[in-house]
Amino acid sequence: MGTSASVQQTQGTQNQNKIFLDEGVGIEASQLSRRWTSKLSVLRNFETRQMSEYSQTIFRPQTHIMKSDSPIYSEEDEEISQSPSQRSLEDQPIKREINPINYKKITTFQSVSDDSDIEERQVQEQKKSRMKRYSPKASISCDSDNDSPTSCLKDRMQNLLNDMSDRDSLDSQQDLVFAEQLDVDDIMQQMGQVRQKLPPRFPLKRLYMRSRQGSDKVPPGQDKKVKFDAKQEEVFLMDDEVQQGQFQGGQEEERVYQPEDFLNQLGISVVCKKGNRKDGPHQSDYMIYSDLYSKVFILTDGHGEFGMQISYITYRLVFHNLIHSPLFFTKPDKCIQQVLSKVQEKLVKYIEKKKLDDTHNLLLSGCVITVAIQRDQKIYFGQIGDNKVFVLKEMKSKKQENILTELCPIHTPEEEEEKARVFNSGGEVRRINNEELIFVRGRLFPSLHVSRSIGDVIAHVIGVINEPFIKIYDVTVFDTFLIITNNSVFWHLTEDEIINLLVGFSLKQIKKACDSLYKQAKSSWIINEQIFDDMTIIMVWLGPNPEK
Repeated sequence: MGTSASVQQTQGTQNQNKIFLDEGVGIEASQLSRRWTSKLSVLRNFETRQMSEYSQTIFRPQTHIMKSDSPIYSEEDEEISQSPSQRSLEDQPIKREINPINYKKITTFQSVSDDSDIEERQVQEQKKSRMKRYSPKASISCDSDNDSPTSCLKDRMQNLLNDMSDRDSLDSQQDLVFAEQLDVDDIMQQMGQVRQKLPPRFPLKRLYMRSRQGSDKVPPGQDKKVKFDAKQEEVFLMDDEVQQGQFQGGQEEERVYQPEDFLNQLGISVVCKKGNRKDGPHQSDYMIYSDLYSKVFILTDGHGEFGMQISYITYRLVFHNLIHSPLFFTKPDKCIQQVLSKVQEKLVKYIEKKKLDDTHNLLLSGCVITVAIQRDQKIYFGQIGDNKVFVLKEMKSKKQENILTELCPIHTPEEEEEKARVFNSGGEVRRINNEELIFVRGRLFPSLHVSRSIGDVIAHVIGVINEPFIKIYDVTVFDTFLIITNNSVFWHLTEDEIINLLVGFSLKQIKKACDSLYKQAKSSWIINEQIFDDMTIIMVWLGPNPEK
């Protein structure tokens, strides 16, 4: 009798720990955060609200678009913003002054705490102590005969990590200080790595630029604001001061630069503009990092109610783990695979640790991501989701056709292999408004358009995964542009239209080429649907750099 009673009690407990059993899929409560589990009761109300959206999709085109110019350094907002009205670098005159005296601050704007950052910020230190924070420490010297570059790199990293109070902090300044103090120039030379071919007289050793967390206030057609940080040989350029000095013939030449100018000189241009298709903030984010040996590009695109917040955390979390891994310097492809494979787990732990689940709920929200590391003549890619990655090849002979090559496949339920995995895991795929979406079997959620993503806790129980696609691409003499975008840019464009649009642009016209692609994509949306979606484009020049 006692044995029978205990068996019945055990079975009852197991049934209580199951939810969604009537839908044909069991989700263990232990797999989810306790706070998130308590929120599952609202899902049935969510289904009722979603039913009207599936039966009829209503768009409200916005005809009034803000066209006023916005400065790159916005004194009103005390932040850096990209201006769509800024002229390209080749057309913009450079202000020069000859001054034989010392360095002089040229452009100043007040620095404030980043309210959108996840970390709790203390009051900013005084400038003097802040600059002291950047003073490089004595690094571990490497004996080329006894120590391998990899072991020396690990020892140097560990030495720096031991001095860090919070290794898991998503503080961009701390990440950049870590990269600066690591000082891997000697190690990279031992490994035979070739330095980047920077433009003549390019003033920076390191450049870091990322989008700031969006808001509902960004009007359609306007860029997201960005955070910019760079370092010269001996002078730091931070987001509260931009100063530049170079010596020529015993004299010092001062110039006024904008963040966009530095990107354009490196052969990089970015567009990240809000559309009018959806209410709410722009959910795409990007990050660009360049040092003496590498360029790093990260693009995330959020979806769901909390997609903006998750996208913002994810790309910063990925860069943080990339720069703190020895594999970043030795085996970039392995580094990308390792970081992206673990980012789901790290994201969940980070949100739980910071108690952000009320504003960053992962049950029905997430993001897709693309990571690219360019080093010498190779580009290392990692992709999860449906971002687009293309390379434009311009053939030297007129008899050969120019080619637009897609480098990374997209992960959607339209692919048979992806659809089979979802079905075998208890989910189903339905076609709604000419798009295949993933659902819990018999229910109206999560309605996910990708079969691989970061976040989306419920979808990950029914077959959605975060396993990345990894690719190593060798740059050829025919390659001119690398294009990384969210999926909406190419929604209505054909390959022939893109080829005809971009062929003929040069390095100095990189911004004009990027703006032309955005305008063409926006026009294609308006022609076909009378609205235009949020769009983010990262364009990189892969062709030869001119000597002068």
